[in-house]
Amino acid sequence: MQFVSTSAAGTAVSAQEGELHPAPRRLTLLLALLLAVATFVVYLPLRQHGFINYDDNYYVTQNFHVWSGLTWKNLAWAFTTFDVANWHPLTWISHELDFQLFGLNAAGHHQTSVILHALNALLLFWALRLGTRRLWPSFAVAALFAVHPLAVQSVAWVAERKNVLCTTFWLLSLLTYGWYAKQPSWKRYLAVAGSFALALMSKPMAVTLPCVLLLVDFWPLQRYEKNGAGWRLGARILEKLPLFVMCAASSWITLRAQTFEGAVNPASFPPGLRAENALLSYARYLGKIFWPSKLAIVYPHPRWSIQLWQVALAGLLLAVITLLALRDRNRRPYLAAGWFYFLGTMVPVIGLVQVGSQAMADRYAYIPMMGILIIAVWLAADVVSSLRRGRLAGVAAASCVALILAGSTIRQESFWKDDIALFSHALEVTSGNNVAHDLLGLALAQSGRLDAAAPHFYAALEINPRDEMAHANFGYFRLAQGDAAGAAQQFKLAIANTGNRHMAAQMYADLGALAWKRRDIEAAKSSYIESLRLMPDQYRANLNLGLMFYEQGDWGEARRYVEQSIAIFPTSAGYLALGRTLHAEGRDAEAAAAYGRALVLTPDFSLAQQELRALMTPQGAR
Repeated sequence: MQFVSTSAAGTAVSAQEGELHPAPRRLTLLLALLLAVATFVVYLPLRQHGFINYDDNYYVTQNFHVWSGLTWKNLAWAFTTFDVANWHPLTWISHELDFQLFGLNAAGHHQTSVILHALNALLLFWALRLGTRRLWPSFAVAALFAVHPLAVQSVAWVAERKNVLCTTFWLLSLLTYGWYAKQPSWKRYLAVAGSFALALMSKPMAVTLPCVLLLVDFWPLQRYEKNGAGWRLGARILEKLPLFVMCAASSWITLRAQTFEGAVNPASFPPGLRAENALLSYARYLGKIFWPSKLAIVYPHPRWSIQLWQVALAGLLLAVITLLALRDRNRRPYLAAGWFYFLGTMVPVIGLVQVGSQAMADRYAYIPMMGILIIAVWLAADVVSSLRRGRLAGVAAASCVALILAGSTIRQESFWKDDIALFSHALEVTSGNNVAHDLLGLALAQSGRLDAAAPHFYAALEINPRDEMAHANFGYFRLAQGDAAGAAQQFKLAIANTGNRHMAAQMYADLGALAWKRRDIEAAKSSYIESLRLMPDQYRANLNLGLMFYEQGDWGEARRYVEQSIAIFPTSAGYLALGRTLHAEGRDAEAAAAYGRALVLTPDFSLAQQELRALMTPQGAR
């Protein structure tokens, strides 16, 4: 596969470097191997890390569709669910495949993400090498991307599989587009559209790709100039019309998914506030690309603490860089291409449409930072090419930068070893971070350190009295202290303050469990029914509701809910309940089969053994 040849503008180098001629294949392959090995070495510590209790539970550890692996039913679910506020079927399929292979062994899940990140670095190297025909700058960009600390969140967080997977298909789209641009045909265009569709089905952030392809037309492919015809922007836009249609469809589906899950809350973040935070975030992302320090899993939204002078300075910085890039677009076209790539790919996640409560996130810079790295490397290459022994100086400087970034990445990885380390670090490098307090308190409570957890729950509520996660955690804290009434009050406050379907469903299920414990069956049934209305695919809530109907002698309703529980996630407890219900209905042969299924899942399940023996005796038969 070869990209369209570029003109000398923005790509000229000294003849001794030979950059305009294909590099020896052996050298290119050697550099690719070095890139892959360096990526695996830098991310080797992840093999010792576990899952974290922030979205990993929704994606893997407590998602029973994922637990049952790759089945036709789960494939259909992947393509139809809006779970966790997104439509990304390929991401779900990748998690199902990982669980099929590794179960709850987190090392396998982490290794898949590392492989995808290494593949992304190689694809970036390949795309730049073919597009620009410059070996060393292409390698430098890919190497810096591979070891940059801003990538850690996307690679080390299992729940962010969608980010690295989307980027794989994003880069494949760029490669297939270069192939198409060399010799346009409908078959090659289908390859571009297919790769783009796979990217969208991994994460909807890929919607900016058609605009990026317009930038690629400008540099490095230079498709706007052909036989002296000059700029042909209209033709290039029309060419990408089918891709823009795909973007519109993906955006509509994504908005539906995020609205369905309650992830979009415009009332809490009015347009003016969102615009101010967007300007500040652009500047902060730039700062973290060049100086990646104080990285955290979540950055709290500044809300009303944003100062006008901060917004003005950020806006001025963006305006100055934009003007410089436009002014130098003919002599150094990579400046405009890289800069507008960064600005454009950030648009879906910059906060103009606020999803969640964070101000920004390292994972959002995974694709956009490629544009800034291209600018930095190509500009540095232009500078050192004019110096005596410039190539040697350039290699030395790039190597030093890469080593520093790799060291910083390894250090950043160490914070991801468990929840306590991760959220403790977030509190060290941020302020007013109620989410980090919530999750650190929860981690401490789950490790049995209730006294250490309590101050974090208080701190979270002090920062944000409407923090639904803090109310939920406080409820569990009250429950651990034996205060069931206090726990119920906190669960109700969590429901009142959340727009999140998952959170509300969990709280109603917990209220149902508390009511059942105090033998208020009608209140328990009402809470469970509301929980299942919000999230029907809860095996435990269905099972508990079935058991309550069984206690009341309503065998038909009991069997209906127990069967739903088993259909979602087969458990020995579910089959035991089904056997008892079927026996109560006089369907003993089916009851015996249900007890048998319980024993297949748990061979030493004494209750199922007792029920089956009783059923097989004359006294147990009807």
